[in-house]
Amino acid sequence: MPLCYIFTNLKDSEISPDLEENLEECISKLMNKPKERITVMLNTGIRMRFGGKKQFGMVCNIHSIAVFDEKRNPGYFPQLFDVLTSATKLPASSITIELTDLPAHMALNGAALS
Repeated sequence: MPLCYIFTNLKDSEISPDLEENLEECISKLMNKPKERITVMLNTGIRMRFGGKKQFGMVCNIHSIAVFDEKRNPGYFPQLFDVLTSATKLPASSITIELTDLPAHMALNGAALS
């Protein structure tokens, strides 16, 4: 059940309206997860500093069970950056992606996930 949290100081109108759908598709393919279990949340217009100064930027946190490790992570980044840069016109240098491996302590529809 990947959870994707996106935080940016861009306005909602400055981001492609299909970002969530495109990111969901990307995560599904890259991590072999069903789209029905992926949640993407977009938080726009927040106050933030990026890279030590006030500038436009984005942080994308993706949390999931048993798909992140040192061997696989480098393969995820190019396609994730492609989706995010295409939807925002931000350069990759203004985007941070954090991948967090979760223990199986999540539930959906009243049942624990593994």
